[in-house]
Amino acid sequence: MVAHVLRQTCLVVFLVASILSCRASVDVSIKRARSMKPLQIGERTVHRLLGDVLLEHDGAVMHCDSAYLFQENNMFRAYGRVVILSKGLRIVGDSLYYEGELGTGRIFGRNVELRDTVQNYTLWSDVLDYDTQENSVRFSTWGRMRSEKNELESLRGEYLANQSLTILSGEVRFQGEELRSFSDTLEYNSNAGMLYLWGNIRMYRLEQVGLSNKGWYNLNTKDSELRGNVAFRDKGEHFFSDRLYIDSEKKTLEATGHVLLEDSVRQDRTYSEHLFYWSEPRRVVADKAPMLYRVDSASSQPDTLYMRAESFDVKAEALEREAQGSVKRDTVYHIWALGQVRSYRNDFQIACDTLYVNGRDSLFTLQGKPYPYLWNGKSQISAEHIAGYLGKQGVDSMHFEDKVFVGMQDRGEYYNQMTGLVMRAYLYDNKLRIIRMEGEGDVIFFMREDEDLIGVNRIKSPRYKIEVVDNEASEAVFYTTTESVMLPLAETQQEDRVLYGFKWRDDLRPKSKEEIIPSWLQDLNFHTTLRARIDACYEKEGGAARKMSWRHEI
Repeated sequence: MVAHVLRQTCLVVFLVASILSCRASVDVSIKRARSMKPLQIGERTVHRLLGDVLLEHDGAVMHCDSAYLFQENNMFRAYGRVVILSKGLRIVGDSLYYEGELGTGRIFGRNVELRDTVQNYTLWSDVLDYDTQENSVRFSTWGRMRSEKNELESLRGEYLANQSLTILSGEVRFQGEELRSFSDTLEYNSNAGMLYLWGNIRMYRLEQVGLSNKGWYNLNTKDSELRGNVAFRDKGEHFFSDRLYIDSEKKTLEATGHVLLEDSVRQDRTYSEHLFYWSEPRRVVADKAPMLYRVDSASSQPDTLYMRAESFDVKAEALEREAQGSVKRDTVYHIWALGQVRSYRNDFQIACDTLYVNGRDSLFTLQGKPYPYLWNGKSQISAEHIAGYLGKQGVDSMHFEDKVFVGMQDRGEYYNQMTGLVMRAYLYDNKLRIIRMEGEGDVIFFMREDEDLIGVNRIKSPRYKIEVVDNEASEAVFYTTTESVMLPLAETQQEDRVLYGFKWRDDLRPKSKEEIIPSWLQDLNFHTTLRARIDACYEKEGGAARKMSWRHEI
């Protein structure tokens, strides 16, 4: 019973204390005024203060030329050269409405000025709502902010001095030492040097331009991240992705999602779901369902290359070459395609495990498990080692070593076949024209008369040449003694019709570009609208020398 009474007594005391605490308030006090005149307005007494007025409330001090003080409601109206000093903030305006019970006020003026003496931060607007308890201000028409190194502007905003936090919305503009940005919403933490942006973002840093739906930027480290419909331009290269992280110190990018790197100079595209990029020295690694896309416009018959692999690695190398008595600086690219490499062009298809392109000498090599294969029209060529040379109009010659096999489709299941140790192939306009074979050469030709198959001709020769017209062997020249056997088709067995080790690997051959394009990439031109937009933004607002244009002068 006694314990019950004690519990009730404690509860009553706690409630009374809570009520008294809620009712307690700090009155607005008059510290100074040249004259004071009481006015009776209805049943309320209003004090009119004139000349060098000084009021104080809850640690905040207000200066003005004149004021009306409503002591019953703990509120006042101040006019003429109004100055508020509160917790490191100094606010200057033309007039002020202040609610003492709430500790809130609204100050008006042509350019109301707030100065945070602690953070060295200044804010201008025509109307500011401030809260002395939260030590914060808000504006809803326009605002311009300036710190030691940065300047901002927006239609609406809030400044939380205790948190060194600025939250802006409505046509937000930011100007820093290296960065200019436009967005619908921005959050700026001056202590951490962090910017967070949302909605229709345009970011400009030096010669870079970035567009996205949301992102952040670290003013100290210069790192940044963009998310949602990302477009990023750095000189002649364009990046498109769902997410893009930029490490300024390391000069790297990491892109994820629907990623596209478009090189305007080399006129190629790298698609991937994940991509790393280094700018100095330039390197690109695409390692998640990537595809290389390149339009070949140099050939007399323009074609497009589609290539997929488990990963692509592209490295740039700077070269200095002497030309006409002067040194010419150039950049060449080394390209590695690694793992399950498949490529498709109308004239060429490739299947291998590794492909390497050496930009110095325009040499490319193929390796595979067990062998790399390439197809040109009706021809299939395989060898343990394949190398090719890229001319101005495409592949002009190729070199094959060890277990070289050439197959040319005749009719149905029959294939003209050649083999040897070393083969050189010469092409014109990306079409196979001449084959030169050396070492342990074997040939199988299916002989026809008026389209009728009459027999199989098997030839052994250590050195010979085949001329190819429209992907068919048209003429053969044998340079040494040959062994030739002509067998009627009816008298041949399977081993008579197929060279030992030869396989027609149509199962490896890409039949169309659709077999190369990864499943996640539904539209090769998903970036077209963003590309046009970012280029227009760069021309209109980009460049390191550009400065922000402000809507309001202060």
